[in-house]
Amino acid sequence: SVAMELLVGLEHLRDSTIANSHDNDDVLPSTMMPNIKTYNMVMDTISKSKLPEAPSLIRDILSRMKQQQQTDHNYPPITPDTISYNTLLYAFSQSTHPQAAHECEASLRTFLPHNNVDTISYNIAMHAWNRSTDRFAAQRAEALLREMQERYNDEVEGSSSSVVGEHCCPLPNCVSFTTVINAWGKSRELDAAERAGELLQLMQDLTDRGIPNLSPNILTFNAVLNAWAKSPLPHAARRAESLLDDMIRRTTNNNINNEAGGGATTIVVPEMISFSICIKAWAASDERGASTHALALLKRMSELDGDGWFRTRPDVGTFNSVLRALANDSDPKNKAWKAKEVLEQMEGWGREPDLQTFNNVLRCCCTTRSDGDAGVRRDAVRLATQTLLRLRREWERSGGGGI
Repeated sequence: SVAMELLVGLEHLRDSTIANSHDNDDVLPSTMMPNIKTYNMVMDTISKSKLPEAPSLIRDILSRMKQQQQTDHNYPPITPDTISYNTLLYAFSQSTHPQAAHECEASLRTFLPHNNVDTISYNIAMHAWNRSTDRFAAQRAEALLREMQERYNDEVEGSSSSVVGEHCCPLPNCVSFTTVINAWGKSRELDAAERAGELLQLMQDLTDRGIPNLSPNILTFNAVLNAWAKSPLPHAARRAESLLDDMIRRTTNNNINNEAGGGATTIVVPEMISFSICIKAWAASDERGASTHALALLKRMSELDGDGWFRTRPDVGTFNSVLRALANDSDPKNKAWKAKEVLEQMEGWGREPDLQTFNNVLRCCCTTRSDGDAGVRRDAVRLATQTLLRLRREWERSGGGGI
């Protein structure tokens, strides 16, 4: 990389100056000397390059920094700091190698005895597990989180308050917990969503006890909602909607409190994505009548949008999830008519239907229960025909390149 070439050039210039210097007049100006910031910027650039050899390149730089044997007092050795070591951890966290997360945690452990780690170091290692396809990735990520808590608690109990404040072990923050919750959301374990919910509750409990930087944000709540949306448990969609309802209730109560002149509190306001995740949970649910919940959530999004802090205008993905919930639900009669209503509402919001939209509408038409009512069956056939004709027009308008 260009950054690496510049660093090598500066090192060669420094080394040649040292070799040829005889007095202080020959000393290279400090402004042209590579310093710790120079090395860190180069390693940071490499760590974000996503090159397969990025970890090896950074290890080579760290090794060169450690092995420098300076003989001239004008050029003191450059010692890697925590930022330096974090670039190596980050390079591993971005790698697609199957063992990348293992390598990242192993590197973290080599830095621990020398106190060259901070909260960011642990967060990067947990992020590596979050990206890993290892079967036990979520467990490994949570083990690092628990380790942070235990090391911090042990040091607090064995140190005076003044020492703890200055040299304390890294303390987990909101990013730490959210990363582990995301890892559980990707896990195949049956209790993954429950584990995610327990971590959210722990965050709230620790925040209530006055522990700083642990208040869950919207990303945390959405991660828990997503864990429930992916859960195979029969009550998963209801648990997701229950959490969303709690977020709405807290936000609404806080708005009322503000209007009454009361003090505002820190509230996480559910956003469009929060509702969409819940609707997706109902679309994946086997529960009879799941589409009723999806339609109710879509209606609630429309009602709440623009009310106080709520910004819940549905997007194309939201409407597609509602239509998918309708298509998957064996309970509702006249699904075709309901699908047509959703399609009209979608276009009323200025959302352009895509191929997934039309496919879900066709599925609703094909699975509509008529119960012997010829009119219902006729409406379903009519909507399916209109949808197919529209698909053809869209295909022709795009030049046959798809819609």
